[in-house]
Amino acid sequence: MTNRFTRLNLGQQLAIIAAALCLLIALGLIALSAISGRHMQMQLQENHGSALAELIARRISNAMENGDLLSVSASLQRFVSISAADQIVITDVEGKTLGQAGAPSGRTRREYTAPVTIESDVAGTVTLSMNADEAGAALNQLILSLLGLAILM
Repeated sequence: MTNRFTRLNLGQQLAIIAAALCLLIALGLIALSAISGRHMQMQLQENHGSALAELIARRISNAMENGDLLSVSASLQRFVSISAADQIVITDVEGKTLGQAGAPSGRTRREYTAPVTIESDVAGTVTLSMNADEAGAALNQLILSLLGLAILM
């Protein structure tokens, strides 16, 4: 291979070296974008999951204050059907399950918790489970498309 390379004229050698350097730089930028993208994705998921858990905790605190577990269960079912949450579990301060909706799915799950408060007292905990497989697949697809573009260039 090196024998073929040395037989080429100087212009062709410089073109091959420049193309190899461009490919290396593009691969480095792809690696940097993959790291940055994964970090941003994790941060956004964390913010979204925590905010959703806090929202659910605030919404069901009134029903729990009144002892209306049927309303709590209906609220959980509604949240699972309209949000990105796969499963929501409400537990009291002793760890006893008061309500549950949905079922966990996917290989990669993220769990977020928020306290359920009645006035200033903690009455329980909301645990929210979200599937992270789709977000990871989307990031992998982006990385593959960038790799294809770098090789095409």
